[in-house]
Amino acid sequence: MLDRLYAYVYNSLHSNTESTESSETTRTGCTEKPKHPNMCRRLGDIGSIENRRLVANNAANQMGSREMSKPKKVKQEVITAFKGFDKHMKCLDFQFEVGKTYVHDREVKACSSGFHACEYPLDVFRYYAPADSVFAIVDSSGEIDRETNGDTKIASAELYIKGELKIPELTSATIKWITDKCDSVKAQHSKGDRSASSATGNQSASSATGNQSASSATGYRSASSATGYQSASSATGYQSASSATDDRSASSATGNRSASSATGNRSASSATGYQSASSATGYQSASSATGNQSASSATGNQSASSAMGKNSVAMNIGIFGKAKADKDGAIVLCNHDSDYNIRHIRASKIGENGIKANTWYQLNDAGEFVECE
Repeated sequence: MLDRLYAYVYNSLHSNTESTESSETTRTGCTEKPKHPNMCRRLGDIGSIENRRLVANNAANQMGSREMSKPKKVKQEVITAFKGFDKHMKCLDFQFEVGKTYVHDREVKACSSGFHACEYPLDVFRYYAPADSVFAIVDSSGEIDRETNGDTKIASAELYIKGELKIPELTSATIKWITDKCDSVKAQHSKGDRSASSATGNQSASSATGNQSASSATGYRSASSATGYQSASSATGYQSASSATDDRSASSATGNRSASSATGNRSASSATGYQSASSATGYQSASSATGNQSASSATGNQSASSAMGKNSVAMNIGIFGKAKADKDGAIVLCNHDSDYNIRHIRASKIGENGIKANTWYQLNDAGEFVECE
């Protein structure tokens, strides 16, 4: 084998017919001008079997080192996170789109430079209120930097916008995020921080009162309650109820005739079932009811109320509040003076008084409905 390797090396070196300068002949100590500039330096006296073995071993070692020197592929860390935007899907005037990837080619530093997102879904409410914002699930990759002594915000060099999330989907993502960090869910009632509670049986109940806890009830006539800081509550069963009462909490009820309530600041409440009700009373919170004959109520300042089902009602009596409803529905709005006293309160059916379907309205100082964004 070594003889064959030697022959390969020897023939390769002799394939180049270029000659060297005479000075190189002197320096290498060869008596004849070599046919290859490196022949004398690399081969020397090739008359003996020992030298042939040394040459072949050296060539083999060189070939091995070149193979090992090839860069190894390092698996890139990809973090599933959540990002908030304004109503035009912009963040700090930078336009984003679902399905696109964005690359930051400068320093990556949390709170300073790079593309920012939050690992905990409801942390996005700290930066974008649910009343008039857009949220998405994203993949953060490349260089990653995390905020110290803060929330779960991260900065990354690369960001992929996977898809837009509505409030119920954000709630479900929150429950999954918390339960994934729990060893197991063994009880239907949990008091610890970042705890999880789940009840899936008919007429069951689920309660989670710890900070950043999650509560889920999917059974028929079940109830779900989450009162902890940044908690999430979801009830998807028929005639179920969902309640989240602390800051930046989210509540979602998707069953028929279900109810959803969120009372924390910047919280979100969503009810999508037939004849369901949704209530959000926190500052800059959002209430959405999409089922037919459902009702949506938002009483917090700068909050939003949306009722998209047929014959449903959207009511917002908060300061600078706004409301919209689907066709055959109605809206209720208030206007306040500088001392926050109620100056006007008005209600209108969609299609009357110039009120259009699926359009946001506020009540001005004259008590008139005006379109808003």
